[in-house]
Amino acid sequence: MNGLTTGNLLRNGDFSQLELDGQPSIWNTTVGQGNTSVTILPRKYLSLNAVEISAYANRTLVTLTQMIQLEHSTNKSLLVMTFWHRTWIIYGSGSVLLEFYDSSNCKIGNEYMKSFSRNLTWTYVRIKRPIHSYAISAKIVIQMYNSVGVLLMANISIEQVDVWKNVTFFVSPRQDGTIFIQWSLENRDNYVANYDIYRGKGILSALDDTHLLVTIPTMFSYGKNIYESMYTDHSVHLNTIYTYQVVARHSNGALIDRTILIIGQPDLGEDYYNITALIALPRTNGIHLSWKLRAKSTANTVTLYNSIDSVSKINNSRAQLLGTYPVQDMKAIVGLSNTGPFLLVSDDGNDIATVKLANLTRSRIVLTPIHLDFIREKINQSGHAHEVFKALIKSIYTYQPDNSFNYCWPARDAALLYAITRDINYVHIAYSALNANRINYTIYDQSAVKLRFSLSTMARAQAFDWAYDAFTMQQRQKLINDFQYAASIFTSYSDDHSQNSNDKASNWIGIVKSSELILHLTLYGEEGYPNDQAERRILFLLHELKLHLEHSYGPSGYMQEGLSYLAYTLPILGPA
Repeated sequence: MNGLTTGNLLRNGDFSQLELDGQPSIWNTTVGQGNTSVTILPRKYLSLNAVEISAYANRTLVTLTQMIQLEHSTNKSLLVMTFWHRTWIIYGSGSVLLEFYDSSNCKIGNEYMKSFSRNLTWTYVRIKRPIHSYAISAKIVIQMYNSVGVLLMANISIEQVDVWKNVTFFVSPRQDGTIFIQWSLENRDNYVANYDIYRGKGILSALDDTHLLVTIPTMFSYGKNIYESMYTDHSVHLNTIYTYQVVARHSNGALIDRTILIIGQPDLGEDYYNITALIALPRTNGIHLSWKLRAKSTANTVTLYNSIDSVSKINNSRAQLLGTYPVQDMKAIVGLSNTGPFLLVSDDGNDIATVKLANLTRSRIVLTPIHLDFIREKINQSGHAHEVFKALIKSIYTYQPDNSFNYCWPARDAALLYAITRDINYVHIAYSALNANRINYTIYDQSAVKLRFSLSTMARAQAFDWAYDAFTMQQRQKLINDFQYAASIFTSYSDDHSQNSNDKASNWIGIVKSSELILHLTLYGEEGYPNDQAERRILFLLHELKLHLEHSYGPSGYMQEGLSYLAYTLPILGPA
């Protein structure tokens, strides 16, 4: 696919051939009156050329067409079209049509292929349509009429086939710089034990076992699970091309089926941010300051300061100028001697943000050394705290969870007991419970199970954090792999909710975004963890949670489910 297959009927679908005036060779172009154009943008996406159709005049038609010859004396009765596209359309829409012609060059029918509206990230499309009887040729028509905006297309391919496999495989970038992968394979049955996702760098690069990105287990306890057939890849870098393939395997490792190879590239695109955010996270090579300005910002640069938290203090003797950076850098690394607070000011003065340096020493979620010292002092005295402590010890030996999800609670309690007492026996109990909880550690389509998954995620993260220094390297790595898979599931389940006010206030936003944020805060700084990508995601999650908090509480109280919101959303949102 992607215009690189030998069966491609379309000529110059990658727009690599140009006329002297810069127009795409072989294609016929019609440009109406007004501010309209058809241009080729070199290496716009996936290192290939893209055609850009722009229309900024009412009641104007812009078209790009090409006649293709169909194969004859064959049983290939279907056309399959694939391409990548990205749009920025203010109103109206664009479209792709196929017109069919007979031996007399008379039009005998047409097939609607795709309509284009606003879609700010590059998206892969694969469409099947039947060939009309008596058709010997077809014309592809890409057009914008009475529309205002821009349409970009790349890697257009049209193939004539005899069989349509009911499979899908999409590799699409998201606005936060991650890549979303979704697939379905034909003849999927209970023999599929897991899906292996392979990833390599480069266009349609060769993949082998050394390129294994992640293994997705299948679980049938709750019926069909669409989330075991999707993954969000956080560990990607901007301006880098990747090739993906998914392989279905039997429990013995035997190959059952595989997808085709598809390429993708991270793309931040235009977005909807309405706040300016700044985070400061310590790493071994310095303090990493990451920012995201609101979408309407017109700033070109930002200036960072140390030791102040207000513009009014810039001329203060304590203020330390760290430097001025292009907005698109999104990040600066400064020396570890800078302890904050930090201040960001845009060159036009309209974007301002402050932040304190995050404390990422363990324990970092809810508990701190100060909290633990306070707890130890209280439980060594007779009274309520002492009795609660004894009951907590008893509970981890007597509690009988009714399902695998609920094993997260004794795991967390045992980890808490270790953090307080430093007794290694509690770590063994915690890890055994985490393994029992792991059996069904995924999201399914029932909302109650999603809630349990989120609560389980929170408890697992706390257990990992509280007993961290007692886990072996192998145990840590196993738990880290689980967390990275879980973070991907959360991203796949819930993305941009900014356009719908009801979604902003939804309890699920508070639950899902908080759970994912807890995962990133738990894993940040671990060896092999994609920290740079996590910083982009953390900024995105902070924005989503700010939107949620602004809309989840009003004059009459909590939205959605009233005080029930406090019962199961805040226990997750609070630790995040």
